[in-house]
Amino acid sequence: MAKYKGKVVLDYEERKSLLPHIKWIDEIIDDAPWWPTLEWMQQHNIDFVVGDEHVYEHYQSAAFRPVREAGRFISVAREEGMSFSPSCTSNSVH
Repeated sequence: MAKYKGKVVLDYEERKSLLPHIKWIDEIIDDAPWWPTLEWMQQHNIDFVVGDEHVYEHYQSAAFRPVREAGRFISVAREEGMSFSPSCTSNSVH
């Protein structure tokens, strides 16, 4: 993950523990591929892939092309000046 995102504030288990609290998540699948294929999505009954357009634009152009062309990619834009990282850091320190 660091190759694509840079420094990670929360480790895998901490990130995973947040997912059940998101209303759109039905199931957590461990060992998911970094670039899911349509076949993998079908096998796991996954409707959409959500990604940050700005961070991954270079990688998404090729890796997510089949998912995009199938209309199963949802792009999420980042808000300038907004970051979840300081909240994670301050919460994990206490």
